[in-house]
Amino acid sequence: HPNPFNPDVTISFALAERANLNITIFNVKGQRVKTLAEGKYEAGNYNIVWQGNNDNNQSVGSGVYFYRITAGKETLTGKMLMVK
Repeated sequence: HPNPFNPDVTISFALAERANLNITIFNVKGQRVKTLAEGKYEAGNYNIVWQGNNDNNQSVGSGVYFYRITAGKETLTGKMLMVK
């Protein structure tokens, strides 16, 4: 939230138990844009902010982006719209 966003968006999620977590942003071509989180996370509620930049810290353009949250064997994908 918010969606659409400019310049940053918060991705909220909860883990029921400790898990290996990966949150990755992709563009509409399926190319990885940014890895937001990676590693072991304890159970709890989390808010991760994406500031509309790539792994090289360069600002990305307007458009549709997808986030993928993988925690253990569970995967969740969502769509976001960046408007500049």
